[in-house]
Amino acid sequence: MFKTFKDSLVEIEQFYNDKNYHTTVVESAKLAERGLAILFNHFHSFLSNKKEWLAYLEFERQNGDKYNSFLKRPTIGVAIGFYSQLLERFPGQTGLTEEIRRHLNTINTVRNAHVHASGRTVSSDEAGTVLDALEKILHSTNLIKLSTSVIGVPIKYYLVLRSIVEKYEKAESESDFKKIVDDSLKILPALLNLLLNRVYHDLDFEKKEKLIELYAGTVDSKKTNELTYYINLCLQLDFQPILQKGNSLNESLEAIQSDMQVNYSRRQTRHYVNILEIIAEIFDIPESRPFLEFADSVKKRYLVKHSLTDRDRIILEDKARESKISKDLATRIEESVIQTIDKELTLFQTLTAEDESAPTTEVIAQPRRPRIRQYVIAGAVGFVFLAIGAWYFLIRVNTGFTDYEKAYFAFQMEDANRLAKKKLSLNNIKANFYYILSDYFRGSPKISSEVRKEYQKLL
Repeated sequence: MFKTFKDSLVEIEQFYNDKNYHTTVVESAKLAERGLAILFNHFHSFLSNKKEWLAYLEFERQNGDKYNSFLKRPTIGVAIGFYSQLLERFPGQTGLTEEIRRHLNTINTVRNAHVHASGRTVSSDEAGTVLDALEKILHSTNLIKLSTSVIGVPIKYYLVLRSIVEKYEKAESESDFKKIVDDSLKILPALLNLLLNRVYHDLDFEKKEKLIELYAGTVDSKKTNELTYYINLCLQLDFQPILQKGNSLNESLEAIQSDMQVNYSRRQTRHYVNILEIIAEIFDIPESRPFLEFADSVKKRYLVKHSLTDRDRIILEDKARESKISKDLATRIEESVIQTIDKELTLFQTLTAEDESAPTTEVIAQPRRPRIRQYVIAGAVGFVFLAIGAWYFLIRVNTGFTDYEKAYFAFQMEDANRLAKKKLSLNNIKANFYYILSDYFRGSPKISSEVRKEYQKLL
């Protein structure tokens, strides 16, 4: 959905095509370092048994503060040393191969020779070799399709989380609260697992060792009740001294653990919402906020009719522009949100059109019934159009009409539409105006998307 390593690789290749070989090498090294940041910061989550966890803990102890500093700002030169140690300890583990180490050395050697030394220019062959090495690293580590930016909570959980929080604000009935609890139960295990992985590097060695023992001693209970498994891990780890809202998080986890889910109320449900809000706050990244908020806007509009109308797309385009999101990225976010909703979120009950300040899905599913207020508004609009038409007719009697104006005032809408269309151009406001009016009164809402967008700007 967001800019991927593949997208960045394509951009770097364009530097190479433009014969900007120095930039090719520099940007290749930066992208490799970005990939290493993801690989090293998530490496502990790839491990699957007590032996591997203890081996990684020993690796952390041996490298101490130097490794912790590296995790915050990885560089290829330092990374190669740590990579070699991990390769020796965990041969065959995700992202660890002799080939990748060789490619990292290639990028580092060429980069150092030309960035840290003066007077030498990068050759086409050197830049091409670096680009080849980078591409092989990204494919071998499966980074190629991942986002180059850290976006916080994965998009599918974010969409549900926002719906749950908003639903809670409006909830009144026991049925409303039940939906919130049911949906929370579906995403809490995954979010608590993400939270544990997130805080891992902030733990001291004693707590890390305790967490390893807990993982190893309770892993079988995960098969029985995944949520209970993660709640127990979190409570025994004790978030209070680790997180700013650790005490509040612990209290809500304890409340959920003892919840029998017999009666559903606001007081009971608040603990589920509190955990979700705290997790969202921990994973919040200001740079990613506009993208996630835009994704949530797409969700709300899509859920109204399970499609995006032309009007929806115009509104979303404006929002993307305000948030400084490129048109291409906005389109990818739209596609990703729609695909996620249709394929992964169909069973979530809080994802309804109630999120939009529009009719609920229950109302939308019913045949539309005329309302007195709508008739009054329609009548008022019609009267305004007639008044404008009468005024315009009076002031133009002696000055002559265009052919499409004559057809329009004769109520020959087909002819008015056809004649106006012949003279239609984006800067011909009058022709646009009569084209839209005649098209509307012909009973057809299908107006050229380009004309509609431009006319909206003029208005």
